[in-house]
Amino acid sequence: KKIICDVGCGCGVNLFHCQPESYGIEINKNKVEWGQKLGLNVFNRNVGEDDLSDLPKAGVIWCGGVIEHVDNLHRFLVGLNELLITGGQLFIHASIVPSVPILQLLGGKLGAYMGGWYAPTMHCNAFTRKTLQYVCEAAGFETFEMSPFYPKPFSVMNKIPILRTMMGKVTWVGRKNNKKRATKSFQTR
Repeated sequence: KKIICDVGCGCGVNLFHCQPESYGIEINKNKVEWGQKLGLNVFNRNVGEDDLSDLPKAGVIWCGGVIEHVDNLHRFLVGLNELLITGGQLFIHASIVPSVPILQLLGGKLGAYMGGWYAPTMHCNAFTRKTLQYVCEAAGFETFEMSPFYPKPFSVMNKIPILRTMMGKVTWVGRKNNKKRATKSFQTR
């Protein structure tokens, strides 16, 4: 039985499918209040700025559609790292800039059909598959898997390279790297 932490949980509807000890973190106070009225463990916190030491360590963190909107990405990811138990797993679902240039130009309805893409009017962070992996590893995680088709049975479509490059979303799966200590500030060499 692992504690799951849903970061950016809204009112916490995913928590209905989790162990009772699981909890959500949400920045919007109205959504937090709504989740609490539903009897869910939802906390009003900003992962990149607030002290999270009073929250239980999680075995799994789910973070779907959040990191594209985060102001201080590295501090946010380090905050997630600190919330995990040793060997804990992080699942990030994010919009990415498609690697096929013509698809970047088409956008619009085609982009929505292909799973949604990065939208500069809505997102302050833009990722490719490689940059998403890089920022996560810089924050003290090791990559386990990355796929637009996650979980199974959809992951079989990863064997078709053109589909993998056309999709505008990806799920990055990693675990806390206990050999690499994450620091609050990003340091370059």
